[in-house]
Amino acid sequence: VKTTKKNPATAEGLNAAGKGVAWGMGNWTRANAEFVLLGRRGKPSTPRARGIGNVHQLVFAPRGAHSEKPDEVHERIAHLMGPARRLELFARRPCFGWSAWGNEVDCDVEMAWKENE
Repeated sequence: VKTTKKNPATAEGLNAAGKGVAWGMGNWTRANAEFVLLGRRGKPSTPRARGIGNVHQLVFAPRGAHSEKPDEVHERIAHLMGPARRLELFARRPCFGWSAWGNEVDCDVEMAWKENE
């Protein structure tokens, strides 16, 4: 199965008051973004071909657990991809309408690893 990554989404964490961007302490940069990679399988029609052209990459949301995707990210991807099956890798919590895989959730998919030949 080949997958192709598409433009990632970026979730910016808001500070505890919800009025500004939260900043990490970082050794190199004061990181404050969680990057979301979107992959697709096969050749689904593009969102623009389906009349969807208003989904933005940047999401401002209250901070959750480390690397936890905000609900808004799930909602935007669902809107962008339509009725396609969805899988969240390294999920921290289950999300309705999504399959989940990760060491912090009850996985509802199994991964089959194939060694390179």
